[in-house]
Amino acid sequence: MGTAPAVVIGAPPEATANHQAINTSVPASAHLAAAQPAVFKAAAPAPAPRPAVQASVQAPNTNASAAKKPKPGEGEQKPEER
Repeated sequence: MGTAPAVVIGAPPEATANHQAINTSVPASAHLAAAQPAVFKAAAPAPAPRPAVQASVQAPNTNASAAKKPKPGEGEQKPEER
C-alpha cells in the first residue's frame, strides 16, 4: 500500500497567536490527520476573577402559624332571612 496524499499547511508568524510560523504537512484524509499529535500545545487562559453574587431570593415562609387564618365569621355565609 502507498502513503496517503498529504496537504501542506503553512502560516506566517503574523497569522498565529504565538507569532511562530507554521509549515507542516498532514494526511489529506481527516481521520488520519486527526490521529496525529498536535503541532503545538495551547493552554487555556486563566479564568478572569468575578465578584461574588449575593443571593436575592428569599426562602418561602413554611411556618404554618404565619398562614392567614380567617377571622371568626369571615367566609361563612349567613342564611337568608325569610
